[in-house]
Amino acid sequence: ARNLWNARFGGLMQLLVEHGYVLVQVDSRGSTGYGRAFREKFLFEWGRSDLDDYQDAVAGMKSLPFVDPGRIGIFGGSYGGLLTIFSLFKKPGLFQAGVAAAPATDPRYYGSDDVAITRTPATHPEVFERGRAAQYASGLQDPLLIIHGMADDVVPFQTSVQLVQAMVKARKRFEFAFTPTATHAWAAKEDDALYLYGRLVDFFERWIPPGPRPIAQGAGGGESAPPRPGN
Repeated sequence: ARNLWNARFGGLMQLLVEHGYVLVQVDSRGSTGYGRAFREKFLFEWGRSDLDDYQDAVAGMKSLPFVDPGRIGIFGGSYGGLLTIFSLFKKPGLFQAGVAAAPATDPRYYGSDDVAITRTPATHPEVFERGRAAQYASGLQDPLLIIHGMADDVVPFQTSVQLVQAMVKARKRFEFAFTPTATHAWAAKEDDALYLYGRLVDFFERWIPPGPRPIAQGAGGGESAPPRPGN
């Protein structure tokens, strides 16, 4: 995968910009277009070393004078959805809110084009178990919205249900938005897009509201952030 400003996702990017957000797209290790070595750096290390690239991106954003370091969110779809969830589960506080769309949270369901054929869940169960997001659910501290279509033809909807169950068991608060007709291209149908885009924008506006970086006022400085959802 690689981040592109194309027709499929360009609409969502433009929507967020129109709502006042600054967007940064990160090609973390595993992205295409940078050679085979870079493409394969993340294999069997799902949600581990590639999270360092997101941490570096956040550090870079915080250095910008127009970015409020207390209002940085993350959004990703498919494997990007997994990285969103892992960012919140494993690095609490790095982002103040996250939206994961059609997240590929269980590598045991990855196809042969997603992983090297030399390893499978049958031959290396510990590797694939390590990549399952559900086992890290207790680490969630920041607001999370999961978006998933019940008709997803790539990532089984049931994998998000299993993740939800793990978060419920861990006594975590989160939000879950779905529609019966959305596929892996969850915004391809107008009704699905209007509803799910609306949920996404509403979520971000509640937890990381857009607007200029607050001006420091005395020692305390700045405006207070919205209250966190808690455990």
